[in-house]
Amino acid sequence: MRILALMLSFPLIAACGETPSNAGDTDPPVEQVDAAPDQPEDDPLAPGPWTTESGFRCVRSTSTIQFADDTTPPQVFVVTLGFPDRGRAELTVEVDGQRLRRLHYRFGGHAWFVKIREKEGRILEGAARDDVHRLFALRRALLMWPDHPAWLIDGHIGHAPLGELGSLQVVVNDAGLPTTMSSQDAAGVVYESLENIQWTEAERPWPRSFDLRVKGTPVWSEVVDRVETHHSLVDGFFQPAEVRRATSGGYESIQVQHQDTVVQRIALAKGVSWESAVVMGRLKAEQVESQGTALQSGFEIELGAAWEPVALVLLRDAGSDAPIEAPWVLRAGSGGRGASFDGPAAIVPAILREMASEIRTAGGTPGAPRVRFAHRELGPVQVTVPTQK
Repeated sequence: MRILALMLSFPLIAACGETPSNAGDTDPPVEQVDAAPDQPEDDPLAPGPWTTESGFRCVRSTSTIQFADDTTPPQVFVVTLGFPDRGRAELTVEVDGQRLRRLHYRFGGHAWFVKIREKEGRILEGAARDDVHRLFALRRALLMWPDHPAWLIDGHIGHAPLGELGSLQVVVNDAGLPTTMSSQDAAGVVYESLENIQWTEAERPWPRSFDLRVKGTPVWSEVVDRVETHHSLVDGFFQPAEVRRATSGGYESIQVQHQDTVVQRIALAKGVSWESAVVMGRLKAEQVESQGTALQSGFEIELGAAWEPVALVLLRDAGSDAPIEAPWVLRAGSGGRGASFDGPAAIVPAILREMASEIRTAGGTPGAPRVRFAHRELGPVQVTVPTQK
């Protein structure tokens, strides 16, 4: 438990998401189309307008990690990148039967962490902020290889300048794929290194596994379970919840757009509580995955006329090419309105009614609201009122 104890003790440690957080601290994914920036226009540190890299607006990797020299069971590490200059790293660990989360955020020139059992993010400045920015720069380089950043490669060795942050270094094999990738500060001191990198065999290769070292110390071995590129996220996902609420003026809905998704809808018993519905969702998702079906992270709960849970919705992984057979069906992509809340109890019916009204005003028909639980547990949620086709 040595490494895990260190990670839970210090506010910032390496690339590990190194900032602890509780389950109720941040907002989950919000899929959108061209939502207005959440950050004030006069913020000089805000990132540039949303764009794409290699055709992707966002990229998310979900990994299983095993701490070095540690008997702790494997844990989950999720890195989400939005382009440009948006990042969120989330490490989930289980201690004494309790699931704890640590997060780092990057939003342009800003950086935050949220400590365990605290709900508000702490602003990082100076060296701590630069460490977080290098964290996301290294993950971006790994996930977007070889397109970004602009590498300068001579033989098997290459580097990419990061301005005042320092630079990235890479060693490639004969096939042109990195075996080692690292970040270093402006003084040339290596901060993080990803070693023994293995790649998938695909038209666009993705990292499959590697070992993480921080300042030369082994931290963990990482196996990348999946890489997702279909998410389209709002700025608030890359900021602590209190920052998002402050910049948006409260719970505010935005325009959303969902892609075609293969789903399985399971009706819930009348009067089921939110707690029971979430437990049922987690158990059902684990059961389906144990049978060989890859799912997206999280699940949805459909709401009834009184905003109560009426159905559980599992979402099949977008990369699956399995045939669509009962009980799975194709749910056509649709627009709609979405809003983030700190949890089911915080859902404001008036906001949902307003979302439905906005859809009608635009000439559409609102469908049943859907509540997205990003982590299969009670905590922050994204509520969508879809437009029916």
